[in-house]
Amino acid sequence: MEQVISNFANFAAGIVGVVVQSIPEPDTLPYFVMLGTLLMLLALLCIWLLIRLRRARLAKAADAAFSPEVTFDDISAEAAAAQPRIEAEAEPEIEPAPAPQAAPQMAVQDSVAASSADDEASPIDGERGEAPAGGFRFFKRKSKAAGDDATSQSVEDDVFLLGLEQEMLATRQLYLDGLITKEVYVTETRALYDKAQSRMT
Repeated sequence: MEQVISNFANFAAGIVGVVVQSIPEPDTLPYFVMLGTLLMLLALLCIWLLIRLRRARLAKAADAAFSPEVTFDDISAEAAAAQPRIEAEAEPEIEPAPAPQAAPQMAVQDSVAASSADDEASPIDGERGEAPAGGFRFFKRKSKAAGDDATSQSVEDDVFLLGLEQEMLATRQLYLDGLITKEVYVTETRALYDKAQSRMT
């Protein structure tokens, strides 16, 4: 090993000696130009190496920090795990109403006869403010305008959800391009997810 080191030192000394002999006298102008050029090239090389080392160190730190990639499935699972707990705290337990007792066949026939006699006066029992006989209740038919409102509301919901989906995809692309950090990505995605949930409930 020592012999290899000494051979290398002798070889390097020989090269330095050749370079020193090829350098012209200090009083000539080409000497200063060549020395300035050499120093500039060395400075540029050092700057380039420092930049490369810094980028490599930052990339390694970023890979270590962002190695577990966050997906929408992870966020959905986390929100789903938190959702039952929130619903249990927010909604008191509601007891279901008891099922109405079935009227005997004779009572049903009597109520049908009574309602057919009342049809001339009022076709809808609710208009008179009385409870219908036999447990039957008739409701007014809703206008078509109410159906159109429901349809337009569902279309608006679909457009809203498509917009949120596009925002989520754009946020993910910004994260993958490295323009935003993981924390910003997760925060924005959760905000969009909560916005979609609040719109649909």
